[in-house]
Amino acid sequence: MPELNIESDQRAVHEINHILHLANDLSMAYATAARRIGDATLREELLQLDHSHDRHRVELGDWVRLHGGREAGRGDWHGIVERIRVVVGDLEGDEGILRAMATNEHELRAAMREAHERPGMPRELQAILGRALDHEQLHELYYQRALASRAD
Repeated sequence: MPELNIESDQRAVHEINHILHLANDLSMAYATAARRIGDATLREELLQLDHSHDRHRVELGDWVRLHGGREAGRGDWHGIVERIRVVVGDLEGDEGILRAMATNEHELRAAMREAHERPGMPRELQAILGRALDHEQLHELYYQRALASRAD
């Protein structure tokens, strides 16, 4: 049974909901990127990257509900910024879209890392965030490789 600390849990719920908003925003940006990217292989890879976030969204949402919170639903205004970033990136073609999505992914990773490292964060939540960060590291490597191969 998780250790109960109402004040700490409320802060954590708020922070995790922020991460869930970012994850939902990122999913909308992935949909925009998939519609705009020209390379069919890249399109499929982007869709796979988006779906790979689902497990973490579910785990984080479950944690929020278990601790008395209401899981964040759809994204917010930040999602508009992420989608605009993709549209502007499209002006430079597939490489620009990849750069935009790498930036979008970086923002989610930074929020997860900040929450993971926050003193007093519940241990079970740190474990979920740790797994998510390990997974996000793979996304970072994907974008580094994809962009490097396009620069050749």
